[in-house]
Parts: sequence; C-alpha cells; structure tokens
Amino acid sequence: MNFYEQLIYKILYFFLKTVGLIPFGVSQKIAKFIAILFFYVDKKHQRVVMESLAYGYPQDISIYQLRKNAMDVFYNTVLIFFEISWSLWQNSDSFKKHCEIEGFINYVNAENQGKGVLLLTAHVGNWELLSIAISSLGFKTNVLYRPLDFAPLENLMVNIRSRFGSKPVPSSKSMRKILKALKNRESVGILLDQNVDWYEGVFVDFFGKRACTVTGLALIALKTKAPVVPVFLIRTKNGYKVQFLNEISLVETNDKVKNIEINTQNYTKAIENQIRCNLNQWFWMHRRWKTKPYCNL
Repeated sequence: MNFYEQLIYKILYFFLKTVGLIPFGVSQKIAKFIAILFFYVDKKHQRVVMESLAYGYPQDISIYQLRKNAMDVFYNTVLIFFEISWSLWQNSDSFKKHCEIEGFINYVNAENQGKGVLLLTAHVGNWELLSIAISSLGFKTNVLYRPLDFAPLENLMVNIRSRFGSKPVPSSKSMRKILKALKNRESVGILLDQNVDWYEGVFVDFFGKRACTVTGLALIALKTKAPVVPVFLIRTKNGYKVQFLNEISLVETNDKVKNIEINTQNYTKAIENQIRCNLNQWFWMHRRWKTKPYCNL
C-alpha cells in the first residue's frame, strides 16, 4: 500500500476499534435503528430480500410477517459490523468464552482421517467471525475468500480474519494452496452459497429453485478424498454457537459429471437445511438465483 492507502487503513482500523468500545446492548439498538433506516431507504435490497425470503416460508405467510422477517435480515447484516468491531478487543481465550461448540467430534473424526478437512460453510450468522472461532480452538484453518478491490479495506479484513492464526486464501488461482494445505492435514473453509455464472458451476436445487453453484468443492473432494464437514457460526441469546455437522459422504459413480452434480447438490442441501433452522440469519440480500438455466426443469 502507498502512503495514502496506509493512512486510510489506519483510520478504518481506529474507527472499528472505537466502535468496538460501545457496550453490546447499545450497539444492538444502534444496529436496529440503522437496519430500519436502510430497510425503508434501500428499496432495491428490500425487494430482493422479501422476494427471496418468501422461498423459505410457507406460502400463506402474511406480508406483515414477511416484512418483519426481512427487517430482521437487515438487522443481522448490520450487526456483523458491530460484532467485528467488538471482536478486535478480544483475544483467543476471551473470544472462546462467548462461543458454544456443538458437534466438534465431527471435525475430530474427519481430521483423524489424515487427509485434511474441507469445511463447508455459508453466509449464515456472522460468517466473518467463523474462522476466528475455529482458529481459537487451536487448529490451522485456511479460508477461501474473494479479495476486495479497495486495498485499505482488503488489508484490514485480511488482518482481522487472520489474527488468531487462520490463513485467508484469495479465491483466484487458489487450487495449489488448497491442495498443499490438505496435504499438510490442515482444514480449508469454503463458502458455497453464492451465485456464479453458468460456466463456473452447475445448477442444483436450492429452496425449490435452480441455483447455479460453483463446482470447486466437489472437484477438490473428488480429487483428494478429503472429508467435507459443514460448519456454521450461529447467533444465540448468549453469544454464538459453532456448529460442526456430520460429514457429508462423498458420492462416486462412473460418470464424472454426475459426481460433480450429485455432490454439489448434497453440499447445497446441507446449507439449505441449516438456513431453514435460522432463516433470518442468512444473507438474503444476495441474488442467489440471478443466473438462470437455459430451461427450467
């Protein structure tokens, strides 16, 4: 970074640290106010959230209840900023005190296979703190992410994600680093709930609609035979719950294309099931079904 970018970086970091001093109860109220404001001002994302969120609820849900749930989505999204700021004042030990660990045996069993672990996750709860939570348990974690174009913010987020020992890995040209990490029996976290262009993925069912999903995780699992374990960081009344779910069995047939499609569908189904348990904590602002199939099946 040049001098001006470094200056902006320091300003951003100072701002986050200052916000982190706000008592959590107060920051929740501020987040609620900001969320309500943006809900009514940002009509575009309000429409996206309400249209998408409707897929997760029964068809007879009232518009009033749908709007309330959509507002909760805005609130949970804004709250991420305040939680990241708060986390800057925590060390590994103090952060762990706010986390309940569930299903950790699933990770241990996968790790004991000696092939590394592929951690399947999604934009649920506060996904930005997930790598911090896992690293605080003492395990080497590599996190695949899409770099930001603004250098000061990019460096800030990388430093935040890596300060407990996790290693952010830019998604572009990442295959060699992923394979090396798995060979070293490390874990690799991959988000699999975002839309991609048709040439980057396959169409699988997600909340009853065809969603184009990146094939990278299935390809890596098929190549390395590394176990895939879903993990999510969910907000609770008392803090967070880190949930390690059962390993998703790898499906292999004589058809390579089918292998990718079936396994990607299984990974997506695991994400959908988790979202259904915490509907208002998923990032419904993302246009998950933006890429359309050539024909609807």
